[in-house]
Amino acid sequence: MYKHLIPGLNPTASKLCAMLTGLIVGLIMIWRGQREEDRRLFADIISKKTMQVLFTLSGVMIFESLLDASELIPLAGLELSRSQVPMALIIAFLPFLAGLVTGIAIGFAGVAFPIVVGFINADATLQPIGALVLAFSMGYAGMMLSPVHLCFLLTVDYFSASFIKVYRYLLPCVLSVVLWGIAMYFLLGTLT
Repeated sequence: MYKHLIPGLNPTASKLCAMLTGLIVGLIMIWRGQREEDRRLFADIISKKTMQVLFTLSGVMIFESLLDASELIPLAGLELSRSQVPMALIIAFLPFLAGLVTGIAIGFAGVAFPIVVGFINADATLQPIGALVLAFSMGYAGMMLSPVHLCFLLTVDYFSASFIKVYRYLLPCVLSVVLWGIAMYFLLGTLT
C-alpha cells in the first residue's frame, strides 16, 4: 500500500510505516475503550518531545532510502579498487563509511558487506575471517560515531546533553573496538 503512496520507499521503511499505522489504530481503539478519567494516560503521547522523536525517525528513514537509491557505497568500492588502494584499507573503509552515513547496523552490513565479501573472494592473500572481523569492527565504529545514529540522537535529545561531551565518552569505547578489529585482522592473518 505504501509503495503507491510513497514511490521509492525501501521495504524496511514500508514495514515501519505499516507498523506505525497499526500502532496508531491500536492506540485509538484503546483510547476509545477507556473511561474519561483513564484517558489522561494518553495525554503525553502528543507532546513536543514525541514529535521530535517522530521527526528524527522519519528523517533517518528518508535519508537511508535516498542512500540506498543513490548506490553511493558500491560506487565508492569500485572506485577504490580501481585506484590501487590496499585491499585491507578498502575492507576497513567501506563499512566505516556505510556505518557513518547510515547510522544503523543493517546499513553498514547490508550495503558494504556484499562488496567486502566480493573483494575477499577476489584476493587470495586475505584471510576471510580476519577481513570480516576488520570490516565489522570498522562498520560498528562508523555506526557508533554517526551523527544520524538514531539511538545516539534520541539519547542526546532526551537527556539534553551536548554532542561534544557525549563524543568524549564515546570515542575511547569506539577506539577500543577499532583496535580490537585491527589486532584480530593481523592475528588471524598470521594463522593462515
